[in-house]
Amino acid sequence: MPADMGVAALRSWNSIDIANATGGRLLRAFLVEGVAIDSRKVKKGQLFVALGGDRFDGHDYVEKAFAAGASAAVVSRIPGNVSVDAPLLVVDDTLGALRCLGLAARENSNAQFVGITGSVGKTGTKEMLRTCLSPLSSVHVSMESHNNAIGVPLTLANVGKDSDYAVVEMGMNHEGEILELTSLVRPHIALITSIAETHIGNFKSLREIADAKAEIFCGLDGPGTVILNRDSPFYRYLRKLAGSKAQRCVTFGSAPSATVRLVECNFLDNQYVLTAEVAGQIICYRMSTAGLHWVYNSLAVLACVYCLGEDVQRAAASLSSFELMPGRGRVYLLRLGPKSCRLIDESYNASPTSVSAALKVLGDSKPGCLGRRVAVLGDMLELGERERALHAGLSRDVVAARPSVVFTVGSRMLYLREALPPSLRGPHFDTAEEAVEPLVEEIHNGDVVLIKGSFSTQMGFIVSALRNRSNKYEAV
Repeated sequence: MPADMGVAALRSWNSIDIANATGGRLLRAFLVEGVAIDSRKVKKGQLFVALGGDRFDGHDYVEKAFAAGASAAVVSRIPGNVSVDAPLLVVDDTLGALRCLGLAARENSNAQFVGITGSVGKTGTKEMLRTCLSPLSSVHVSMESHNNAIGVPLTLANVGKDSDYAVVEMGMNHEGEILELTSLVRPHIALITSIAETHIGNFKSLREIADAKAEIFCGLDGPGTVILNRDSPFYRYLRKLAGSKAQRCVTFGSAPSATVRLVECNFLDNQYVLTAEVAGQIICYRMSTAGLHWVYNSLAVLACVYCLGEDVQRAAASLSSFELMPGRGRVYLLRLGPKSCRLIDESYNASPTSVSAALKVLGDSKPGCLGRRVAVLGDMLELGERERALHAGLSRDVVAARPSVVFTVGSRMLYLREALPPSLRGPHFDTAEEAVEPLVEEIHNGDVVLIKGSFSTQMGFIVSALRNRSNKYEAV
């Protein structure tokens, strides 16, 4: 692979440029490569920004950041345990300084910026796009789901000067949040993956969620390009909202008029064999990720690649190597004493749409000899007045997945439990931690176990506990 292709290097900064960007007071000159906000993850040579919060103060970790290899730190006060001649930049507001660094990096970047938002599928689509673009060009993509008022400027501050492309995820749970983020990113391409009932508790309707997602159009650099799901009932509405802000609209889906259209989809030998038509060109590719939602994410990614003018066939070929992220569908083969089982880790987050998709994956799975399907479902949050109806409404998808038993975790999941046939009702628990022991006892040899719930329900605790108890585990 040529040196100018692949994952781009993090941005290099000198202290003068940082001081000019932030208006801070420089105590000592320095050079850094990359910006970090977590002292546990800081790497040698990086700039540590000491952010404050309700539960922590980054200034308490400046010393640890230097010990881990940070070359400098941005602070609003000099910590007592740090030398007075340390390489520090003192500012009034460290979060404001991070935002300024993001703005300066964006202003001085020649990269093409892709902004991704949507109710579900943002992170998976971002990771797929990384997989597709890395063999073709120099691309910067955040390694984590950095999609909020802290994560987006952090992503921008790290965009290297050699990056051809930068992919930025933007999330929200209230009106106006994406408007703020898109003004920082100024994407050349804006992709909306889907409109669904995630965070519906903070909105009056799905249309209001569509309005909030459409705020991404306001930051388009250009006018630029929008990419929309042609199968979505909100397609025409979003297209209208894009209006004059978008020079062109590219679509994906199974609709005959979609720019990137799914032609054929078969699941053979634990992988999808796919045929898509991209602006008249037939593209064939394979994916090992189970779930039709990943198929549609791949169509959105091919639409991005097409809009960027890259080789769509080469990009599609890369999807055969795409691996799911922990908590977002990764499958583990576990050995719990004499029993083996497959664990579908969907513990990162949950919404009605994503739970339905995960249940479809469970239903399509094939347990081992005498094995069963087991669903362990935790609360979905931020659903407001509709939480009872939306939890109970999952019962049809649960039944269609054909589980032998359903464990439920959290008070809201009682609504689902009550709506299930009595034969499917397994134990109910207030917390994820309480579910571990009974689940271990319940698992049979050959079972397929789905773990799914909102992040705050801490369903990841169950995944970690099972992996720690396993004599051997591997991702499959």
